[in-house]
Amino acid sequence: MLNKALSIFLLRRPAYYISIAYVLFGILWIIYSELILAYLISDPSLRTQFSIFGGIVIVIVTSLFLYFFIRLSMIELQKREHYVKVSRSNLKAILDSAIQGYILLDLPDAKILDFNKLVNEYWLEKLDTRLKKGELLLAFLPDQLKDSFLENFNRAVNGKVLKIVKRFKDKNDKWIYYEIIYQPVIDEKREVISVCLSVSDITEQTISNEKLRKSESLYRLLAENSTDAIVRMDQKAVINFVSPAIIEITGFEMEAFIGKNIYQFIKEENIDKVIDYFNSLKNNDSQGYLEVELLTANGESVWVEASARKILDSEIPGYEIITVLRDISERKKAELELSMQKYALDHSSIVSITDPNGIITYVNNKFCEILGYTSDQLIGNTHRIIKSDYHDQLYFKKMWSTIKNGEIWKGVMKNKTKSGDYFWADTTIVPFLDENKKPYKFLAIRFDITEQKEVEQAMRLLNLTLEKRVKQRTEELEEANLELESFTSAVSHDLRNPINLIRSFTQLLLKKYGADFEDKPKEYLTEIVKETDKMSTLIKDLLELSKITRKEIIVEEVDLSEEVRKIMKFYQNMYADKKYLIRMQENIIVKGDARLLKIALDNLINNAFKYSYNKENPRIVFGKKIIEGKPTLYVQDNGAGFNMEFAHRIFEPFERLHAQEDFKGTGIGLATVARIISKHEGEIWAKGEKNVGSTFYFYLPGLEGFGATNRTLRSNTENLSQNKEHNEEY
Repeated sequence: MLNKALSIFLLRRPAYYISIAYVLFGILWIIYSELILAYLISDPSLRTQFSIFGGIVIVIVTSLFLYFFIRLSMIELQKREHYVKVSRSNLKAILDSAIQGYILLDLPDAKILDFNKLVNEYWLEKLDTRLKKGELLLAFLPDQLKDSFLENFNRAVNGKVLKIVKRFKDKNDKWIYYEIIYQPVIDEKREVISVCLSVSDITEQTISNEKLRKSESLYRLLAENSTDAIVRMDQKAVINFVSPAIIEITGFEMEAFIGKNIYQFIKEENIDKVIDYFNSLKNNDSQGYLEVELLTANGESVWVEASARKILDSEIPGYEIITVLRDISERKKAELELSMQKYALDHSSIVSITDPNGIITYVNNKFCEILGYTSDQLIGNTHRIIKSDYHDQLYFKKMWSTIKNGEIWKGVMKNKTKSGDYFWADTTIVPFLDENKKPYKFLAIRFDITEQKEVEQAMRLLNLTLEKRVKQRTEELEEANLELESFTSAVSHDLRNPINLIRSFTQLLLKKYGADFEDKPKEYLTEIVKETDKMSTLIKDLLELSKITRKEIIVEEVDLSEEVRKIMKFYQNMYADKKYLIRMQENIIVKGDARLLKIALDNLINNAFKYSYNKENPRIVFGKKIIEGKPTLYVQDNGAGFNMEFAHRIFEPFERLHAQEDFKGTGIGLATVARIISKHEGEIWAKGEKNVGSTFYFYLPGLEGFGATNRTLRSNTENLSQNKEHNEEY
């Protein structure tokens, strides 16, 4: 204890310096007292006495001074030892009551100097062992932790403060998570004298954090992938988070919402009810659903369904509001359409609903208006109240059988109003089925068709009258046709004979007496022969036209391309002195009367040859093209053409758009073509330009195939060469 007191004494700098000063003063007195006293006192014996007395005084004072300061140091030492003892006791109590475990390790081999109660209990509970002072900590660690412990301990010995999180399996083979802090203990010389370990069991915290992390991850995943938008805001409705779905709903980017008040994005007329909705959260954790219109980036609005919940957070004052927004635009649109449909249905249809037993539970205004009853008179009653007794029991039995089997029934019913009048209704009854596929109510929709029924009755009477009249007219027409046929035969016989006699006698005059006639009489006789020929041709054409009108067509498959080829060759030989460029499309197949179609084609192609004869390079085309979605045939030439102003007259009998002296003909040919096409239920029309050419189009039902190739025929040759389809119009 004396040594400790001396140590403390020596550490007290002022006492130490004063003591040294007194000792030095005593030494100097012993050495120099004789010289000093010799200077002051001349008597040697007196000088000796003073010298001895001074030395004794110095020794006594120095001893007293040393005793005083050493005594003070011993008292201070006792106080310090008491303070240390109390401090250690308090520290031990604090450490034992701490929520962490503490271990004090000696250097350099991590020998246990001390530990608190908690860490010992922790070791006993988890590892089934107790720590012991003076033992190496390494002996008490699981094998999987020893290497990392030594590495971290050595780093702490070098003055590093480390915070490590580790896990190991306890005696029950469960994973234990702990946090350990390596804290080097440093003395006054800044040297590490030991290492203190702070050990905390963070298993529950780690598991909770992991659950929280997964929960947050799941929440974020749901928020980012949900079609519903999630909005988080403070109690003043200032937004601090929105999920990506808000972009799809409003068109605004997510950043546009952060830090903004939610009311900035709500349609003005909806703001008050939203404020009331959020204010109600002050006293409630959550509220029901609210339908509201949000503004969108394009200046329009979108209907959303909002559901809000109050969230309390201890880390921030007040509370937060989590709101889920669901786009209900389509639902609103459907509701509007349904409302409009209901409105339309209520104003156009007679609607009623019954229970499974046929008891009326609902009628619309139209029902009451038509039937003359009030809703109170109808609800609770059955439809027998409007029964007309027109239909028999079997009719209603089939109806009930259908709807009770869950099927829709449709039919026409004759009903009776309150006033006793009758009305007809086109009725549809729809059963509504429960989860067991059993009807729990029936919806009946009726349309008043009384006027339609009256019209149908009138039409039936009219049809009977018309049938009688048609039959009568048919008989009259058949009789007229017979008379026309007799007249035609008579005309043919009675006209041809005189004309043939005139022609024969005229030719006889020219033959026997022609040499005796002058030029003028001979010219007159020749003109009479020509006119009789024209008259014969005209009679022939009229008879042909009459036969075509009366003749029934015989439908068969006709290769028009083949027929056109034959007709083209015939007229090429007839006009052999002229070279024609002919183009035609192959494989054009139709269904019709072969003989009549040949006559029609012959007339069209004859005209094409005739009217293009005077052209330097005459050209004739037969082909097929699509016009207004229909496959249409055409015959085209680059001849004289015609003025489109008179196109409507071109298919009328005896109509000619060119002078007789320019182009011979009777004016019956195109009328014959039109009659033939008409009998085939087809169409024919023409386009032309004077001195440029003309194109005759005709459509025939049953036209098959769209020609494979075009072929070119040249006059006086039979060589065929492939060419592109010629579709130009004149």
